[in-house]
Amino acid sequence: MSAVDWLEESQFQLTYLVTSFAEAATLVVTTRIARPTELHGRATASTIAPLWPQALTYEQEIAEMYGIDFPGSPRVGSDFILEDWNHAPPMRRDFDTAGFVKEFFPAPRSDEVPNYLEARKSAKED
Repeated sequence: MSAVDWLEESQFQLTYLVTSFAEAATLVVTTRIARPTELHGRATASTIAPLWPQALTYEQEIAEMYGIDFPGSPRVGSDFILEDWNHAPPMRRDFDTAGFVKEFFPAPRSDEVPNYLEARKSAKED
């Protein structure tokens, strides 16, 4: 199970890929759901966990990374990858990665960039 953010089309795409080795068959299902708007505050998709229990992990990850809700999925809402994360979902295309890094990881104190290769070479010569 995976998600794609179609920002320009105001949609998310969910793709389900299920393989049965016993049947030597693969089923691919793709659907699109609306991105959140001011009127529609959260993207939602039905949970498929009753049909495919392994989907719980994927739904939990997609919920954290894209902010898509899966009503009825028991794991959605509990921390999985992003512990104590209280920012916008980071895999959305409108997430400002550069702004986030600038705010939470300030620049080094010095403009001098250490030359790690030179330091390694000097250490080997000693």
